[in-house]
Amino acid sequence: ISEILIRLWEDRADYPRHVGATLYASALGFLIGNAVALLAGVAFALSPVLLRLFRGVNIALFALPPIAIAPILVLTLSGMAPRVVLAALSVYFITMTATVIGLTQSDDRASDVVRAYGGGKWANLRIVQLRSALPTIISGFQIAAPNAVLGAILAEFGGGGRWGLGAYLLGSLGRGEPDRLWGIGLIATAIAGLGYLVFA
Repeated sequence: ISEILIRLWEDRADYPRHVGATLYASALGFLIGNAVALLAGVAFALSPVLLRLFRGVNIALFALPPIAIAPILVLTLSGMAPRVVLAALSVYFITMTATVIGLTQSDDRASDVVRAYGGGKWANLRIVQLRSALPTIISGFQIAAPNAVLGAILAEFGGGGRWGLGAYLLGSLGRGEPDRLWGIGLIATAIAGLGYLVFA
């Protein structure tokens, strides 16, 4: 452990730009992926038919191995786009599922009150379902945050640019310096853990 800490200190000038690139891609992917997931979750909760129609797509997105799709994204997209897309894909299914579960498990008695006072489907969604679903959605964010970091790092492995923890790790593999590799891993883990704690 002391060797890893010494190496972290020696490499301290390398980390700001690598960490910044990974944080930028993972944060942007987190925002985009969760925005799409929230909209999809609301649509699926309001329309069970839509949920059944898109079940295959959702399962395919969930089962898609990030390590396999990263090189394809790097070949087809440019700049930071592969990292952002993979980070967004990594969070979509988690947040979408949390949203659907939260919205469909709201209190029926509260919904009955809204309907009794003339409220329709949208009023019920706004007043009852979204409020009761908020803890479940935030729990989804909590699990999705580390996934966004992992997605961005995996895309960096595919060759998506000079900066980023994945690129730094890949560039350090052939040097025979396990203390540096462990240091990069610890920094990546700390970032993922911080993302988890933000929503805790």
